[in-house]
Amino acid sequence: MKAGFEYAHADMFVGMRFPMLFERAGFRDVTKDLIVNSGVATEEEIGLDTLEQRLGEAIMSANAVFSLPTVIGGWGRRPE
Repeated sequence: MKAGFEYAHADMFVGMRFPMLFERAGFRDVTKDLIVNSGVATEEEIGLDTLEQRLGEAIMSANAVFSLPTVIGGWGRRPE
């Protein structure tokens, strides 16, 4: 997957930088955390401070493979 993105000169991690890129483009109120902002769960319920570590451990213990989605999206509002 990584080689395909490199061949296409595409950044496979651009989705993680969307909030910063949207803010640089002048957008405000950029949604950074859909689950928390939508009220589905709180940061405490998700355990955002240890989420990455826990996901990594779960993937390793299951002898699984994690693949980033190739379809990304973003939204924001420009001030009037």
